[in-house]
This record gives sequence, C-alpha cells and structure tokens, in this order.
Amino acid sequence: MKKTPHPADVTAGRLIRERRRFLGMTQTDLAVACGIRFQQIQKYETAQNRVSVSRISDIAEILEVKPSYFFQEAG
Repeated sequence: MKKTPHPADVTAGRLIRERRRFLGMTQTDLAVACGIRFQQIQKYETAQNRVSVSRISDIAEILEVKPSYFFQEAG
C-alpha cells in the first residue's frame, strides 16, 4: 500500500522548488550547499521524503527566507 504524503510536506516541497528556481539554483546547487545529494532534494520537492526541521532551517538560510516561509500555506 502506497503512502500518501501529508499536504504540509507537499506544500513545503513545492515552495522549496519555487524558491530555488526563482533564485536560479539547480537541485545540485542546493544539495551541495546543504551537504547532501541532489536526489534528496528531488525527494523533498516531490514530498517522497519529509524535510526535518533542521534541514528546513538550512534550506531557508540558503534560499534567503525564514523557515516559516515553507509553512505559510500549511494548516
């Protein structure tokens, strides 16, 4: 049975992708800045994997937004 991602995970992933693209960054650029593989960024952006709070904090700093940016539409 395939698990459906939580809507907040979908939203966070979409906002990561939108902000990354707005800044002209590739998934590889963001992954290198985070110290992870680009495949992990793909999984975050598609909500295949949940993004931890510490990783959201890192990504927010790299993408020049507050961590709350990724939760603006949640809940």
